[in-house]
Amino acid sequence: MARWEKIGCFALTEPGHGSDAGGLGTTAKRTEGGYILNGRKRWIGNATICDVAVVWARDLDTGKIEGFLVEKSFRGFKTAAIKEKACLRSVENADIWLSDCFVPDSHKMKPGGFTGNTKLVLESSRALVAAACSGLLMGAYDAALQYCSSRQQFGRPLTGFQLVQERLMRAIGLAHGCVTLSINMARRMDEGRNSMALVALVKATTSRLAREGTQLCREVMGGNGILLENGAAKALADIEAMYTYEGTYDINMLIAGRAATGINRGEGLPFSYLNALSGRDLSCFHDTSAAAGLKGVQIGELEYSFGEDSGVMCSEHNPRIDGIHSFLDGTYEYSLHMGACNLSVPELHKVISSLQKSFPGSSYDLIRNNCNHFSDALLKSIVGRGIPPHINRASRYGQWLGCLLPQSSGNTSEHNPKTLSSAPSELFTGVFGGQGHRLGGPQGGGIGEYGIGMVKKLIYMANCFKQEAPSIEDEFGAEGEY
Repeated sequence: MARWEKIGCFALTEPGHGSDAGGLGTTAKRTEGGYILNGRKRWIGNATICDVAVVWARDLDTGKIEGFLVEKSFRGFKTAAIKEKACLRSVENADIWLSDCFVPDSHKMKPGGFTGNTKLVLESSRALVAAACSGLLMGAYDAALQYCSSRQQFGRPLTGFQLVQERLMRAIGLAHGCVTLSINMARRMDEGRNSMALVALVKATTSRLAREGTQLCREVMGGNGILLENGAAKALADIEAMYTYEGTYDINMLIAGRAATGINRGEGLPFSYLNALSGRDLSCFHDTSAAAGLKGVQIGELEYSFGEDSGVMCSEHNPRIDGIHSFLDGTYEYSLHMGACNLSVPELHKVISSLQKSFPGSSYDLIRNNCNHFSDALLKSIVGRGIPPHINRASRYGQWLGCLLPQSSGNTSEHNPKTLSSAPSELFTGVFGGQGHRLGGPQGGGIGEYGIGMVKKLIYMANCFKQEAPSIEDEFGAEGEY
């Protein structure tokens, strides 16, 4: 499949398990030389034309969900296309039946891939859905504008009526929002700074905005808006599917909400962790070569940290982010369990707001006032004890050696951005700015390979009502800059 020699499909969803993928009922029973699979999958794209299917099933011996590569030639593997779909007809979704289907040991995927691999697949697919929603809305707007410009009523074109203008402008405004979210999410994917929560939020938001925008486009066409030949109805039907598939709107918003609040299903505040980085040799200070620097304090899925460009930051914990602090030049290695957070959500927000005032970005000092000092203060407020003694002793030496250290070792930033007004509510502003920055912060670089691929798809879909689609260079310039 990686060499484009075979067509694959991803078989996770079942008739009785859509959003509840972890409760799937397809089973895998150990037998001599392999496994026997039984169960049914539904809404699987490419299933009828695939050469091999990635099937997720529950191992009856361990109870864990494992992945299996099932070739279409295997006995007991059967597919059938789902007919009479009102939308998304360009994708042939299908049912899969597995009836005592033998899969050899060589076709079993590595253990533990369900959570990691499935998450990566869903991140990518949901990101593409966001781009597709953006393109469909742009195409619907183009079709609506063309129709209203040519349609005459009361002696003038529909575009001459202010109510029609208002609806068209509302639609293109929503389209701009979808495109901005999609492009900046693609940029973060290029830079390795994406997260499932962000993808979930963008997918849900773009599908909602596109749904509203295409409804406006169909509305301004009047009765002719329901005709497929005029474009808007077709786009509206497809967006109805995108609003639901690859994770429903509600499920995606709950994923984002869990990350923003650190609370899952009303369970209350979870445990806190101290996330540490390995660092360079700091032996210029006594006995610090074995010390570690901090990445931040994690409460649930949220991580609170402190930096000179940003002050107090809040973001979804992501161990894949490397080298957060150039001084340490380190990578994430481990988390230290620090105990349960004994505060309510409002009380935690109050503590964070207080620390934002005590730790503005302008006060950051590499030795005297860094992320370790912030983490120590936060932990004392929420669990009653500070950071362990082995965490970057250099920060404590800086408190009483400050008069001997050059000022250049502190904050050299020329700007002093405002601190976050509310850390949890600012979690997702990075979709518009650079790493760890608020809305309007330093921007990332140009759109890389993944982003360009997304933009190409978006432009193609946006121009699906035109005879010729513009090139990337025409729309974004030779460098691919948005």
